[in-house]
Amino acid sequence: MRKKTCYVFLSEEYADWEIALIMAGLHSFGGVEVITFSQTKDPVASMGNLAVLPDMSLEEVDPTDVDLLVLPGSPLWEKGANRDIASLVRTVYILDRGIAAISGATSFLAEEGYLDAGRSLGEPANRDGHIITAGGVYGFQFAAEVFDYLGLGENPDFQRWLRYFRQGEEVVRRTRAVLF
Repeated sequence: MRKKTCYVFLSEEYADWEIALIMAGLHSFGGVEVITFSQTKDPVASMGNLAVLPDMSLEEVDPTDVDLLVLPGSPLWEKGANRDIASLVRTVYILDRGIAAISGATSFLAEEGYLDAGRSLGEPANRDGHIITAGGVYGFQFAAEVFDYLGLGENPDFQRWLRYFRQGEEVVRRTRAVLF
């Protein structure tokens, strides 16, 4: 059986924290190969100035190998950059493979016609068929949707890890209720 693959697009100034849980969880709980790519194979720097050497270039990505394409946020989406990825996104969409976008990358999907413009940057994670979207502050919810989409939801180790983060989410919710 072929191992599932998750391709993560890394553009300059990508929001490293938005994909951190996805990357850590997929690495920790196995079963899914994570492949990073950028427009070229040159190193890219995140918004936090984390320099990363992508595994491959956009040109090298085989859309038929993609089970899930992850598009992290970046200020470049709002500036109209990263348009070179449109052809890959279109092909992945036509193949009925997953596309997960967070923060500014959701604007790109809306502009390209893959989701309603009403699914704004501020919304929690949503899944509609093969498309997962989330607002930039919902990285945990985004990761949970990605794990569910890839079929990792029943993994006992993953469930323990998920409960750990859900407890933190509940603490934040109760604190907000008291403060606001």
